[in-house]
Amino acid sequence: MSSDLYASLKEDVQKLSSNKSLDECFVESAKLLNVLKKAEKELSNDQDDIFKSLPKYINNWNDEVTKKEKSINHSIRRYNKTMDKFDSFDIDEIYKYKIPIEDNQKNKKLIDRAIIMHLLRNGNFTVAQTLQEQTGLMVPKELIDKFKELYDILNSLINESNLDKAIDWCNKNKLELNEVGSDLGFNLHKLKFIKLYQNEEDPFKAYNYAKENFPNYGHSHLDTISKLVSDIMIHNESSSVDFYNDSILKISQQLSRVFCSLLGLSSESPLYSTLLASFFALPNFIKFNNVSKKTKRLDWTTKNELAFEVLLPNFLQYHSVFICPVSKEETTIDNPPLVLPCKHILSKESVMKLSRRNSNSTFKCPYCPSITRYSETKMVKFVNI
Repeated sequence: MSSDLYASLKEDVQKLSSNKSLDECFVESAKLLNVLKKAEKELSNDQDDIFKSLPKYINNWNDEVTKKEKSINHSIRRYNKTMDKFDSFDIDEIYKYKIPIEDNQKNKKLIDRAIIMHLLRNGNFTVAQTLQEQTGLMVPKELIDKFKELYDILNSLINESNLDKAIDWCNKNKLELNEVGSDLGFNLHKLKFIKLYQNEEDPFKAYNYAKENFPNYGHSHLDTISKLVSDIMIHNESSSVDFYNDSILKISQQLSRVFCSLLGLSSESPLYSTLLASFFALPNFIKFNNVSKKTKRLDWTTKNELAFEVLLPNFLQYHSVFICPVSKEETTIDNPPLVLPCKHILSKESVMKLSRRNSNSTFKCPYCPSITRYSETKMVKFVNI
């Protein structure tokens, strides 16, 4: 498999990912929907002025959407043609050092649990329950109830465009969200403001909503609030406020990540992250295997590290090794990293020395003025994939 083919695939993937035609189709459709809603209201009020220009709106929508559909279909066809050029391969041949599962019950339980947790995160409760019964790995009912709460909120967001449940959840967890520096609450209020602004004839409904909810976020999002509120003063069809700039899908993804983080879980599904990293690494394995076959000089001699470098995107890079900035030593199982309430991270041994080995004794963080105790620290778990 030549490097030219990989370069071609990379180029096609970049073009496909950068193609915004599908998003633009949603935007155009939303504009048409607003026009139709306005026409419906005028019809109920015995007004028919807009109906004269309605065919023009529909024709323009059809032309724009057809053009954008052709663009995205062209990118998809190019990608598929490139993929068809790849030779078939045997995964057992290109990756020889597999983690034993059948003969190692500990590994099997870890994988089964990862699958169950992934199913729960995605709302597949019936399948997860069946797998729990088959494997004997039972997830606490309290945690399942939390995932059901998350799924109920996401269902309202995605399928009903109802923001109220998500906003209520943010209000209940306001302190925790502030501690982790999340702007989910503001993003939800912003989306609700835009929805009111675009779907209501009276812009002051959106203004009153902003007046009631935005003051709490003025210290951190003043620029954005100013732009949103000033848009009401202009109030025209070419408004810069775009409902789809803060799409329901993006908000749902952010909510899911924050929700899981507050439960003490990784923001993304470990199973998803592992498989995604594997897909990124697969071309390197194929290339290494092909070169090994041709030259018969390359050999993968170690099981604990790869014979080549795999370049992963930033969101898949996890730091599994931590050097304490105080002791300058690598943390271990016996001396794990601890996070202070101020979010600075030190090794357990360094924290113990600072607190004079007294869990209730106060000490100052070496990197900021915060005062804390050993009992207020939490262990940090870096993900290693």
